[in-house]
Amino acid sequence: YLGDGSSFSWSEFTYSYGLYYNKEFGEITHEWIKEDPRYAVTFGEARSPETWQEERKDDIPVKLYHRGRVEGLNDKYTSYNFRYAELYIMKAELLALTNPSDISGALAELNKMRATYTDPVLPAITGVSTHEQLMDEIFKEYVVTLIMENESPWFAAVRIEHEGRPWIYTLKPDVNFSTNQYCWPIPDDEIKAHSNKIDQNPGLE
Repeated sequence: YLGDGSSFSWSEFTYSYGLYYNKEFGEITHEWIKEDPRYAVTFGEARSPETWQEERKDDIPVKLYHRGRVEGLNDKYTSYNFRYAELYIMKAELLALTNPSDISGALAELNKMRATYTDPVLPAITGVSTHEQLMDEIFKEYVVTLIMENESPWFAAVRIEHEGRPWIYTLKPDVNFSTNQYCWPIPDDEIKAHSNKIDQNPGLE
């Protein structure tokens, strides 16, 4: 980084271009996002990333949108390495998979996150009585809480099942997916090599 934004200009432009011109997240997930109380904070109006085009559009994920070489060469962009919110969602998923009958235990982790690590504070998720409903709520939380952070919703979409197969097949019914095409954040060899339980840090729930 040279200090004037020049080394970021191309990457910021292409990233912004994608978010501006391909802003739909799919019918199901976009409906979830627009119904979420955080929508007014994470989405809004933004200018085109093209230097010659001054149009503006609404419904842009401004939480992630980079103004880049047009309006914000020196912007300090929000970068999400790993948030506590994601840890709670992951814990809920882990509890749901290891003890499917304990619906309230896994749901408690989602509601703890919604009450503690969101602004505005979100109401508790209720009305979940089956394991299938629980997994759907966990996947939905990956989408509405994280949106595109670290591509976490993508990994959840190929990991969490809905109606007997991964969510990605419901979200993208016109695309042919193969498990050989899945990309995971951690190589299989590394997962197999580190199968021992890791103790939690003292003081953390």
